Amino acid sequence: MLFSPNPPYIVAMVQGENSGSRRRNKRRGKGRSQASQQQQASGRAVNGHESGSSSSSPATAKPRPGTALASTSNRSPFLSNLLLDLSPYNMSRLLDAEAMFYSIQPTADKNEVSEEDVDLVAIVEAPAPVKQASKAKAVPKKEAASKAVEAPVFPNKAECNDAEAKFQAELSKNPGAFRNQAYAERTFIMLKPDAVQRGLVGEIMERFESRGFKLVACKFMAASKELLKTHYADLSKKGFFPELIRYMSSGPVVPMVWEGLHAVKQGRTMLGATNPKDSDPGTIRGDLCVDVGRNVIHGSDSLESAAKEISLWFKPEELSKWRSAQVEWCYEEEELNKEAQTVAPVPSHTVGLEL
Repeated sequence: MLFSPNPPYIVAMVQGENSGSRRRNKRRGKGRSQASQQQQASGRAVNGHESGSSSSSPATAKPRPGTALASTSNRSPFLSNLLLDLSPYNMSRLLDAEAMFYSIQPTADKNEVSEEDVDLVAIVEAPAPVKQASKAKAVPKKEAASKAVEAPVFPNKAECNDAEAKFQAELSKNPGAFRNQAYAERTFIMLKPDAVQRGLVGEIMERFESRGFKLVACKFMAASKELLKTHYADLSKKGFFPELIRYMSSGPVVPMVWEGLHAVKQGRTMLGATNPKDSDPGTIRGDLCVDVGRNVIHGSDSLESAAKEISLWFKPEELSKWRSAQVEWCYEEEELNKEAQTVAPVPSHTVGLEL
């Protein structure tokens, strides 16, 4: 072992080194030491650390990282050569990179942070700032309230006014017109001779009126066999067809046309099943008859059959056009004077708690 008193490094010398290798190492150390000296000088010149006392008084000058080997090469090229050979890193490239780094760096301002306080690893690894989505501007409560107040009660008021004007014009021509055409659906109802003979005409008509349907046409007549055969043409191949025609022509019948919302479907529900024994209580056949051959009433089973039967039994001029007073009380949309102010009913007396 060889101890070097100045600088204080412990160097392990390899025994048996020949003169040729020592000469090569010496030349290599000289070349490296000269290169390192030039790089250090250029780095100090760029960063403002060039001074005459820096080489003579190392204690006063603050050494840069990685310059320890360069200082030893100035004083002992042989020891620096050995350190370069024994180091596991390529010291020449490290020194070149250090010199290049300090030559690129601009002169630090007074307000900037010193180079020694900067964490280069943290700078490299720091994630890029994420731009947060700009939040929608909150609308002030006063503005929102004003917008709510300014909103029109009827957004399509102009369209409503036009539709109302058209309806009033149609109503002047046809008193039986409706705003909603679904309320004008019609069905054909006919009371058979047994209902007339038993005096059930008024009771059956009352059920339709009480339900809210409007009577458009009604006849009290004796139907001819030709008319009855045309009416029951779909049953002409049945065995009971001759008896049906004889029964229907045995007395007067009461054909009628009723109008209202879902008149066909609700009319069939009010009639009940064709066979009275299958009809529910509360229906006309469930309450007023017991035999299928005497089931007192006929009603259309579809819109198509209703239109066909109405045209068969009534002429167009026989269908009256009128507006019932109960229309406004049966259908909400059919109130004529919606904007008119009605006087609230005054109670005859009030009942209160006496103290």
